[in-house]
Amino acid sequence: MFLRKNRSNKTGRTHLSIVQGYQDKDGKTKHRTIQPVGYLDVLEKEYDDPVTHFTRVAAELDAERKNKKSVNLTLDMDMQLARGTAQRKNYGHVVFSKGLCSGICMSGWWSNIIGRRIWSITMSRIITSK
Repeated sequence: MFLRKNRSNKTGRTHLSIVQGYQDKDGKTKHRTIQPVGYLDVLEKEYDDPVTHFTRVAAELDAERKNKKSVNLTLDMDMQLARGTAQRKNYGHVVFSKGLCSGICMSGWWSNIIGRRIWSITMSRIITSK
């Protein structure tokens, strides 16, 4: 975060605001106003050096923001999602098919079982069937 000084060509007054830089989804750098501070000529009546004071305030806010990296999350363990809910994701089959089957030679075991039977089914069809 930093202190932005905007000078109006129309009035000649300087407006101060605390601004945060960020990148949008396309990677372009943008700025958002966190806190409008006020006009410099008015603030000079209240503070000896308003630019230095609010630069320090912006640095403190930025330090606070950087320290707040953790998020508290509460889950209701009794809540169930309805079938067909778009937000529901299940990646268990990917772990099973890519890691477990090849990792412990389960596909070879299954081929031996199938080889003794007259079934025409593969391990991948079992994993991906619905």
